[in-house]
Amino acid sequence: MTNVQFKRIPINQLDSQQLRVWSDLQEGSCKYASPFFRPEYAQLYAAARGAIEVCVLSENSKPVGFLPLEVKSGVAQPAGYPFTMVQGAVVREDVEWSPVELLSACQLSALHFDHMIRAQHEFQRYCRIHRASYSIDLSSGFDEYREQKRRSGTHAFAHAANRLRKLQREVGPVEVSRDDDPDALILLLRWKDRQCRRTGVASIYSFPWTTKFLAQTLRQNSDCFRGELWSLRVNRQLVAAHLLLRAQHVAQGWVMGYDTRFRTYSPGMLLLLRMLEELPRTGIHFFDLGTGYERYKAQLMTHQRDVSEGSIDLHPVRGSAWNCWLSIRDAVRNSPLRRSALRVERTLANIRRKHGHPY
Repeated sequence: MTNVQFKRIPINQLDSQQLRVWSDLQEGSCKYASPFFRPEYAQLYAAARGAIEVCVLSENSKPVGFLPLEVKSGVAQPAGYPFTMVQGAVVREDVEWSPVELLSACQLSALHFDHMIRAQHEFQRYCRIHRASYSIDLSSGFDEYREQKRRSGTHAFAHAANRLRKLQREVGPVEVSRDDDPDALILLLRWKDRQCRRTGVASIYSFPWTTKFLAQTLRQNSDCFRGELWSLRVNRQLVAAHLLLRAQHVAQGWVMGYDTRFRTYSPGMLLLLRMLEELPRTGIHFFDLGTGYERYKAQLMTHQRDVSEGSIDLHPVRGSAWNCWLSIRDAVRNSPLRRSALRVERTLANIRRKHGHPY
């Protein structure tokens, strides 16, 4: 048993001192260098979705850690699903605590997660599936980063320059900038919804709460946490857009889409490279590309770390069944049956929607 006390409370009942401690803990450790660990992120998600609770860890009645959760029938998952691309509890480094004790004290029967950071050793024995997450080091500036990639044999920048010249020659003038047009976000979400339906993945981009949540991130104006929408326009027409989150010196690539009529010009890549060129001038040192192996990530990344999927369940039989399901599902996703599995997954998601469940 640890000397840590645990208490589960609605996020809107956290007082100013607790929020300040949460913020200070996030800023004080490179382990939590992600906008997904900011209290503002959980607060905005709660404002859009509701029912977000926080497990507060305390020592001698003083807060030392925070884990925001969505809870349904005693089963929890990290707040922000499915948008949260990095997960974990923000806890003071010297605190010893147990996730099992947290669940028991907070009257939770299970916790499922899918992007747990490897640095959170308290969860490692419960991790079953590991995935690579890719990032770009921009701390020495874009020019040094580009030269480093060129020396390693990456041709992405040269290819992008050729496509940019072709786009300008065949269509018209190109402009890349931060975009304050609210219609740009609406169009981006429409593109993402069409992409999901086209590829057979259950879409979350048509829900009203999704638009509300993402739009709220753009209304933040603090260097500690805010969203930024970047756009690529040709003849003033929106061709590609990228919504990112940033906290201190880290930016997270988040939601990106483009007009498929311009796909031959690779507008998403053109926009991303121009963003990478501009962001170091605004104080960004690292850009997180997230999980999922894609060719452009392999070309652009400089660092790789693991995030994990798994669960903690106080009911051993149910926990074993869940872990077995994770292993089977992962094997199917990496087999020739992948397309069929995605179709089944989408069908189940549509059934859940009809019964009032968003995902």
